[in-house]
Amino acid sequence: MIKKIFFAFVRYSGLLRVWVYINRDKINILMLHGVIDHEADPSWNPLWDRLSRERLDRYLGMLSRYYQFVSLDDAVDMLSGNKRLERNCIVLTFDDGYRNNITHALPILKKYGVTATIFVATKFVTERSAFLIDRLDYALQSVKINGRKISVGDSSSTIQAASREEFKKSYSDLRTLFREQYQDEIVCTKKLNELSEDLEKESGKSLSDIFESDGWSGLLTWDEIRKTNHTDAEYGSHTVDHYRLGQLDTAEMSLQLDKSKLIMEKELGEVCKHICYPVGSYNSETITIAEKCGYISGVTTEPGLNSKGDNLFSLKRISFPTKGGDNECMLHLTGLQHYLAELKSRLRA
Repeated sequence: MIKKIFFAFVRYSGLLRVWVYINRDKINILMLHGVIDHEADPSWNPLWDRLSRERLDRYLGMLSRYYQFVSLDDAVDMLSGNKRLERNCIVLTFDDGYRNNITHALPILKKYGVTATIFVATKFVTERSAFLIDRLDYALQSVKINGRKISVGDSSSTIQAASREEFKKSYSDLRTLFREQYQDEIVCTKKLNELSEDLEKESGKSLSDIFESDGWSGLLTWDEIRKTNHTDAEYGSHTVDHYRLGQLDTAEMSLQLDKSKLIMEKELGEVCKHICYPVGSYNSETITIAEKCGYISGVTTEPGLNSKGDNLFSLKRISFPTKGGDNECMLHLTGLQHYLAELKSRLRA
């Protein structure tokens, strides 16, 4: 209750507008994934939340009172000094390349004059396959899973699915355990796919059966990407296999960055400028290789605002919340909530 009162006070007292004014020369980059309502595709209900169209519309409307929407291309030009820095700029980026970014989100983006950047993992677009996070989600929900113990390396995880919230937490914990047990990113991915395959054999069902028509997991095709490129959106690389780059050796990291860029350029007939690090995983070597490959920027999952002169290969982004009240979400989306959390942490230290 105290937090809700505080959020409301900050928003309606004018302090939120003061915060935006103070940071008028910084650029706010937002991070989104899927945009779809359960009513739009009730065939199943994924365990990780997507943003509803109503919520996207409502918050873009609120943000438009504080910011002007610009493209990532323009934002990078401003941050690098190649273009005059405009005030109160905000950018929308979508990770993964879900088809619902165009079918569900695009009409709302057009309403507010937003040109978003969509990052695609080339393997999944070319091979027409679902991301592992969606494949395993669907597979788990297709079998009797509550109370089942799943072996993971020399450990195990028990799936608690008596309630929706328990199931969500168990799914998140399971993926975390896999990453802890298999430090090698390629091995970890292989093991997760093997688990998905075992569950699919058990149920006789697979997300691949409905993938192309599925509103939740379906990805854009190259034809759809070409059709909407520049007219409705911009596109960047999200690597080939959606591996966590910071967990790869030099050779594999180079392959992921270089090959995805070349594929994007072949399919779109233009230079691919921007890279999005899957799951926000990167390191100094990632930046060095990305620069050598010819990218001009890289976006992370680290929260915060971006200033002129910042490293263009470690651009901060603020996640677009799928839940929460309007006042809290506006503090979050403007970066104020993150700033206050950091300030509180420093004061306690």
